[in-house]
Amino acid sequence: MSDRLKHLPQPVKEALGYFEAFRRLGFPADDIYFALGPKGQAQTILRSQGLQFACNVGFLPKRYHTEKASAALWTEAGTLWNEAEDAETEAIWEASHARNNAIPFMLALHEKGFNFLDKELN
Repeated sequence: MSDRLKHLPQPVKEALGYFEAFRRLGFPADDIYFALGPKGQAQTILRSQGLQFACNVGFLPKRYHTEKASAALWTEAGTLWNEAEDAETEAIWEASHARNNAIPFMLALHEKGFNFLDKELN
């Protein structure tokens, strides 16, 4: 993994993992959001098919506890992700909670009512 991706806070790496999971399940990137909650709680949120599903990914360092700072961090993370080598993004994906808990994750989405049954998390 490059030093550029390594410096990202762990919650952002988890958010990228969930983002990748939602994309692999066929959800459009425009339906996936990064949000900042109370006390720096970061979330990846899917809003699609008239439903919403939020994944808590951890607490951001204090310097990112404003909407402006967390949005800039997420934009930076997306840029780094898009510019990274496949091995770098695959390492984040393989280490992600979404990947390592794929069955409970997919069951939770299904129970919420999301339709993605023709897709797999590989």
